[in-house]
Amino acid sequence: MGAVLLKLKQASALLGMSPKELQNFVQFGVVKPKRRAGLFVFDRNALFEALVAQYLKKNLQTSTSRLSELVKAFASRAESF
Repeated sequence: MGAVLLKLKQASALLGMSPKELQNFVQFGVVKPKRRAGLFVFDRNALFEALVAQYLKKNLQTSTSRLSELVKAFASRAESF
């Protein structure tokens, strides 16, 4: 079975967040999805990063720069989970 790639609106619906919030995560470098044909596409890892970012933002109310650092550190260790 191949990898599932979702567009921004599809990914935001799956995560239960607004497309604007997910777009802000991408714009500020919190989540780094792949680009295909000029569109951002979210694979499983990018969805996981967005989910973690959403949780941290909601519960810790961290700044975007700190959120970016936390998600990057968490994503680097995701393979070991």
